[in-house]
Amino acid sequence: DAETAAHAAYAKHLHRIVARMGSGPVDEVVLDRVARAQGFGPLWNGVRAADEVAGRGGGYMIVNLDPRAKPGSHWIACYTAPQGGDHVYDSFGRAVQIPHLVGGALTHADTSDAEQHARERNCGQRSLAWLCTVHTHGLQCAMLV
Repeated sequence: DAETAAHAAYAKHLHRIVARMGSGPVDEVVLDRVARAQGFGPLWNGVRAADEVAGRGGGYMIVNLDPRAKPGSHWIACYTAPQGGDHVYDSFGRAVQIPHLVGGALTHADTSDAEQHARERNCGQRSLAWLCTVHTHGLQCAMLV
């Protein structure tokens, strides 16, 4: 079914990304370097702190929930579709609001659909894998992850 295919696409991307970055915490420099190699082109808007998101426009972006002045707590993925609408992916399956995004953004609010376990430290890799799923299989598919 479609959900199984979505999870398989996401898992394939995650496996490839973890092989390149490892499965532990990553900083914004490494995350941005690996993300730039994924073929997002001019739609790649970088890796940002939560207070650096305003005015970034459409496309793909990874955001830390903390502002720049803090050490960083958790990476999430943000995608703005060409037809509009901000979509935010949190690997813990939480509803996340980023006031700087148009409309405050929306995300998966189903915590039973978390891909990341509490002890895992691979939210950056998972965020990038989700964006890669959007890029290769479309937003509808990625929203099933």
